[in-house]
Amino acid sequence: YWRDWSSDVCSSDLSHHFSSPSVDSFLFTTTVNCILIDKGSLYIGTNAGLFKTTLECDELKQDETFPTSVVYKIFKAADGSFWVCTYDRGLLSVDFDKNTVRDYRPNIQIPNSKNSITAIAEINDSLFFVGTWGNGLLSFNRNTKQFKRIVGPDRFNFCVVKDLTYNRDGDIWIATFAEGLARYSLNQKTFTFFKAHPTDQNSITNNTMLRVFLDNTG
Repeated sequence: YWRDWSSDVCSSDLSHHFSSPSVDSFLFTTTVNCILIDKGSLYIGTNAGLFKTTLECDELKQDETFPTSVVYKIFKAADGSFWVCTYDRGLLSVDFDKNTVRDYRPNIQIPNSKNSITAIAEINDSLFFVGTWGNGLLSFNRNTKQFKRIVGPDRFNFCVVKDLTYNRDGDIWIATFAEGLARYSLNQKTFTFFKAHPTDQNSITNNTMLRVFLDNTG
């Protein structure tokens, strides 16, 4: 079976599925950050870019339009469109059937921001929230193609966001590197933070969170 590999998992775990020695060697030397399965194809986001193969893993392909920089996340929206979070090209809209890519870069619209998008959550058909490497949380309006910074406490505004998820209560849960777990209420426009406290056994155990998941209760 296939699972979503976090960035701290060595890609050699994946390489033994491929029959090609060159593919096996390549995957052993890079890091697999994410995978996505769609209509019989397997898309692999790595530190060397975006690749595509079949579920039988017979051949690894990288189309010339695919990003060759670090890919953090491959996401399929509710309308069937694909979005890719990258280290230096911002948020990409990718049409895998037509092999076309369009870049959306925060630094064009937000002064002093970077183009490193690490995570994505879909709020509705016109709004995404995205996490960044060093610039906290942004919103992205799909209709206007505009980014907006979601301002929180100073340290959060410059943190590394590792993952996002959105629940039915209207909350965005944010996994960060070194700043713990955060919750942003879309209704109240407020942040709540959960951090590790050595003297509190009910607190989280570590301020570095790699992933955040929803259970069956939302």
